[in-house]
Amino acid sequence: MTYSINDKALGSGEPIRVREGQKLLIHFLNASGIENRRIALAGHKMKVIAMDGNPVPTPQTLDSIFLGAGERIDVEIEMNHPGIWILGGTEKTGRESGLGVVVEYTGQHQQPQWIDPLKAPWDYTLFGNSTASSPTAASPDRSRPST
Repeated sequence: MTYSINDKALGSGEPIRVREGQKLLIHFLNASGIENRRIALAGHKMKVIAMDGNPVPTPQTLDSIFLGAGERIDVEIEMNHPGIWILGGTEKTGRESGLGVVVEYTGQHQQPQWIDPLKAPWDYTLFGNSTASSPTAASPDRSRPST
């Protein structure tokens, strides 16, 4: 199995070049029709701001995101941990098969690093509006008389 980000396997192609203090906006799309993927940027947190093209009511800052097959997630990342890092799949076999891209801060010259993120369960309800009332069945406009 081979994977890629922007049609390049991890270790090929140009890195994403950033400066300390910069905010990065990334639009993720899991183009697989059957596989789910958890993605992280080693040493950084990602703020989920939109899912499937819609702003989330309650943005959350997380160590990793979970992309279902065909799902899109937009994140903001504050570049506040200088170094050379890997943005990629949290499963080692996925990264070794190409699921990743190097993120390089200006002036850094070491090997790309990976740090496993915390293994927190994915919960879509985190992004919802906590003040919304729960759905209830609407009353019908009219009823049919019983026979």
